[in-house]
Amino acid sequence: MSKLDEQKKVLVEYFRQGCKPEGRLTFGLEVEHFITHAGGEPATFAEVQSVMQQMQQSYDTPIVIDGAYMGYTTEMYGVSLEPACQLEVSLVPQRNVIQMMDIYNQFYLQLSMTLAARGLRAWTVSYHPTRRAEELPLIPKQRYEAMDRYFKNTGSCGIQMMRATAST
Repeated sequence: MSKLDEQKKVLVEYFRQGCKPEGRLTFGLEVEHFITHAGGEPATFAEVQSVMQQMQQSYDTPIVIDGAYMGYTTEMYGVSLEPACQLEVSLVPQRNVIQMMDIYNQFYLQLSMTLAARGLRAWTVSYHPTRRAEELPLIPKQRYEAMDRYFKNTGSCGIQMMRATAST
């Protein structure tokens, strides 16, 4: 057996071991959103906190980290903040794409209406639409402060990844 064939066999076995058993499996969805004012200025931490608090229902569970309100969880999803105030929704794993999209679309409608009433909007784009990473302040979370210090001394794009990107 050639070296290449041997390497392929090892890789195939590695991935095979990570495979889930056949059957009805679930999948999740996380979507990060940039929140800005209509003119493109980034919303502040306090503004996004206020939006989340308005959206949270009395039966939802608040998320408090390092003494600060960072979001909430419902039976169907969690809403939280990423390093530079990106708002993330993490849906509970589902078995059906249509059901998953219905949950997300209901959330997004509520988010959009809450934001519009405040002159804000949500962007689902990969990089901040109006600011450079260095211009986006971090939310008050010790973990992100530590990551920020680390990224300033390593690699070349850590600050951009942390502060100015959003993903699905």
